[in-house]
Amino acid sequence: MLVAVPEFKGRVAPTFDFCHKVTLWRIDEKGVRGAGHRQCKGLAPWERAPKLKSLGVDLLLCGAIGKEVEDDIRSLGIEVIGGLAGEVMEVISAYRCRALGEPRFRMPGVLGQ
Repeated sequence: MLVAVPEFKGRVAPTFDFCHKVTLWRIDEKGVRGAGHRQCKGLAPWERAPKLKSLGVDLLLCGAIGKEVEDDIRSLGIEVIGGLAGEVMEVISAYRCRALGEPRFRMPGVLGQ
């Protein structure tokens, strides 16, 4: 599985729609491995879904995300888990351990999913 996380200074970026970079992570039975990063600076919100699809992304873990952008991403078969906050590596590890429901990974004002 290839997971994308918008990043800002090592943390999940506050909003996917206008982030400048996504980090890519490969998660499988062997564990979690970094798979690089891609620049998003200059991409309009509607250009982001096709970009993720072209990279082979299966899942987007993100902070805030616009409804239309999220719908576009989901329509391409990419799962979205939004409303997240925290250090990127901690969020990736929490996803793998099924612990994203912990309050420390929620953006302020966002209820658990």
